[in-house]
Amino acid sequence: MSEQFRPLDYLEQFASWFHQQPMILSCPFEGAAFVGDFAQLVLYRQGQYQVQLGLGKSFAEIPDHRHPDVDTILVYLTGEIYFRLDGKDAWERGSVVKTSDNLSSHRGRALRVIPGMLHGATFGETGGAFLSIQHWLQGTPKSVETNWIGPPLSEEHDRALKARTAPLVY
Repeated sequence: MSEQFRPLDYLEQFASWFHQQPMILSCPFEGAAFVGDFAQLVLYRQGQYQVQLGLGKSFAEIPDHRHPDVDTILVYLTGEIYFRLDGKDAWERGSVVKTSDNLSSHRGRALRVIPGMLHGATFGETGGAFLSIQHWLQGTPKSVETNWIGPPLSEEHDRALKARTAPLVY
């Protein structure tokens, strides 16, 4: 069966459902996280699913890393963001531009990041925002920087990763 015509899987079905909602915001009390040049806000969480808004400052860098227990769809919203998957650019540098209606040429583009897949991002002068639509395979969903293998985002993130009681091994 062609990839183009395969049935939607569980995460894609959830993403489709979320997209059709009239902007539900059920942010949990402890749903905001600030790590170095980045901020994350949980917009929705139910069971093993959650949606986070990710914000990056100008010229910020998310080093290539993995989330071993999180299946994710990244949805580009705005700004200059260049995602990498398996060490390769997901789209050509310089291709994110402002359109004549003051939106982005890449608005709504989505990328699948399967559990354990290496990925990262580089932000340009404008910084940027994206949605991270997630299915957590184990444990209670938290901010994704808690399920992380790779170089840390900041010294604070490095200390938090080292303090984990159960290290992730993959």
